[in-house]
Amino acid sequence: MKKTAIYKIIKKVKVGGDTSDQRHLNPKKTQRTADNIAAIDTAIKKDGRLTIAELAAATGATNGPVHAILKEELGLEKKSARWVPKLLNDLQKQERVRVCTNFVAAVP
Repeated sequence: MKKTAIYKIIKKVKVGGDTSDQRHLNPKKTQRTADNIAAIDTAIKKDGRLTIAELAAATGATNGPVHAILKEELGLEKKSARWVPKLLNDLQKQERVRVCTNFVAAVP
């Protein structure tokens, strides 16, 4: 710490002020609200090829929280320019096997 910072702390202690560390307190409102999550979810279901910047512009949030909502809240990841669910359900797995076997059977 610099001497000036120490002097400021000593001055606050003498006056009886609060000297606790305030750096971890973020006064900004969080952008991961239920409204933003719902808006992003409906936009992605409507068009899975939207970019994070387009979603951020539509919701008024910044890119970081939009990316966190897509990854953590909605469980999506980017595959071939489209946001898709991370895990496939049983019907999607069976359909994938069926399509692949048809494809292999069609190849001479």
